[in-house]
Amino acid sequence: MLSRGEALGHDGVMAALEGGVRDDGKFAPPLVLVAGELRFAFDELETLKASVTTAIPFAPGDEPCRPPGTAKDFLQTPGLLSSPAVAESLTGRIREAFDRVRRAVPQGHFDAQIERALPSQRRYQQRVFLGAPHLRAVLQAPGDKATMLVYLPAEIAPSLPLFQRFQARLIAEAYLTTDQFEAHPFALGGLSLARHVSVTPPPRR
Repeated sequence: MLSRGEALGHDGVMAALEGGVRDDGKFAPPLVLVAGELRFAFDELETLKASVTTAIPFAPGDEPCRPPGTAKDFLQTPGLLSSPAVAESLTGRIREAFDRVRRAVPQGHFDAQIERALPSQRRYQQRVFLGAPHLRAVLQAPGDKATMLVYLPAEIAPSLPLFQRFQARLIAEAYLTTDQFEAHPFALGGLSLARHVSVTPPPRR
């Protein structure tokens, strides 16, 4: 099924969800097969840490973030607990400050350093899904404009390829959204994941 089954797109999963409502009114998560580009976002707090580490060598004796409540002070707060948006905002300020000054580094150096550091340690976003920690990702099927929200068990992180995005096929259970802050109408709880690789046959001699 994983390798040869016909994959559904966004609309196909929506239709499967409608069919998941039984005659007695109870909902049973349908099993679906989806395929497309799987993309992982980095954890917001880990991204902020990497941003500070990247910016500090270029601003000796100066804070990488000027506004009240600097990034370094924020990260040193005991028992740190905040919305992911706060960390994202501080990361954005550091990026803007870094880009305002011409530096002897290639364009895109700041983001390149972060994208190089975080995947090696699998510092991907995590959310609690069905009572357990899960990696948060989105999958976009070929021809679809909308993405599908995907949750994968956090323990598989060390087994993932070192790519922030890759072509994948996924068997999952489809659920109605369980997070009020998610714009996606449904969530896919991953059960089996495979990376899809196109192999070009060697030229004939």
